[in-house]
Amino acid sequence: MTRAEMLAAVIDHRDRLKKQSDNEESRRLLAQLDALERRLIDGDVPTEDWEQFELHFQAYLADLMRQIRRQSAHFMLAFEDMELENPRVFDGDEEVQGLLRWWREEGGREQFLGGIPLEERRELEKKAQEWRQKREGGAPPAPPAG
Repeated sequence: MTRAEMLAAVIDHRDRLKKQSDNEESRRLLAQLDALERRLIDGDVPTEDWEQFELHFQAYLADLMRQIRRQSAHFMLAFEDMELENPRVFDGDEEVQGLLRWWREEGGREQFLGGIPLEERRELEKKAQEWRQKREGGAPPAPPAG
């Protein structure tokens, strides 16, 4: 990667990071970008340093995607519960009906729930089950014998 390409990538990455929520990881990556940019302006950045930053940036983006999948799955489970409670709740809302069709029949559930760690998936499913039981006034199931 040339120096000019690296500078352009620094600008692109900085713009992406600034659009995200302000958290410790994004601030750390922005600080790394600032240091890389100063080194690029002063001279050059070793390929290994740039590749290390890129690796951290890709890990950050992967974590953001996992969070998006988790929150989206949470919403879809809530939509399912809303529909169970009132089967006509989404009548006339083609967008939500399409999302639910995709979720149930076209692999959406597997795509989103399969894209998050098993522990988080179990937590989401447990919360959905507890909400259903609370809404129905039932007692929680007994823990599995073990």
